[in-house]
Amino acid sequence: MKRAGGLLAVRAAILMLWIPLAGCNKSESQSGGSAGGNAIPVEALVLMPQPIENKIQTTGTLLANEEVELRPEISGRVTDVYFEEGGRVKEGELLVKRQPGTTPAHSRAVERVEAASTRPAQPGRPIRQP
Repeated sequence: MKRAGGLLAVRAAILMLWIPLAGCNKSESQSGGSAGGNAIPVEALVLMPQPIENKIQTTGTLLANEEVELRPEISGRVTDVYFEEGGRVKEGELLVKRQPGTTPAHSRAVERVEAASTRPAQPGRPIRQP
């Protein structure tokens, strides 16, 4: 049984070597091809190394991956803006200036002073009201 399998392997190896050689015909290879002259025209191009530009030209819209919304902690009128929209700012940089004296605390203080100045002072009673 082992001998039959080995003999089969030898025959397969001989057949595999014989098939590529069977296509070779010495008479055609020496005469320059087949007798019909069926040559196929071929174009060749010599390539030279050149730099490649890695650019893409397109039209579109860019969106920022981050944005910040500015909201005041106190009310008041903004008089000056010290940055450009879309520009870079640094931490601690002055961005806007508001009109002085427009905070609610300042307005209440002004009202108290005006109210105190319009009524006469009473002895033994503080001007400031709680």
